[in-house]
Parts: sequence; C-alpha cells; structure tokens
Amino acid sequence: MHAQRITTSTDESGRLVDMPTLQPKQRVELILLFPDQENLPPLRKRSPPEQLKGMIIEKGDIFSSATKDDWGIS
Repeated sequence: MHAQRITTSTDESGRLVDMPTLQPKQRVELILLFPDQENLPPLRKRSPPEQLKGMIIEKGDIFSSATKDDWGIS
C-alpha cells in the first residue's frame, strides 16, 4: 500500500479543493481528520516580494495553454 498525505480545505459548497487526479477505476481509502479550529495556525496572505510590486503586468488569459507557435516549437 502506498500512502500520500494531502492537506486541503473545502470551498463555499463544502467540496474538497486541490485534490490530485487519480487513475481510472483506482481503489483508494480515505481517512478524514478534522482538526480543532482553535488549534489551527492562522492563514497567511501571500504577497509578492517588495522589489516585484507593480512590475508584473498580466497580459491576457494566464490559465489556458499556449500553442506550439507561441513557444516557437515546430
């Protein structure tokens, strides 16, 4: 048996987020542990390093895949 620890959270609907993709028809066993809320460390809001603030400009859709032509691959 192979074990993998995954720490995740739920969205506004109670669905798990950031779960790995599993093989089709793969059998898994899940053990859910619900930590006490008062014992959880506070969530830290991430921010860019000071030297990068205001320097990054998003140009278009960053989530869709680029084509081979965009990378210069033939």
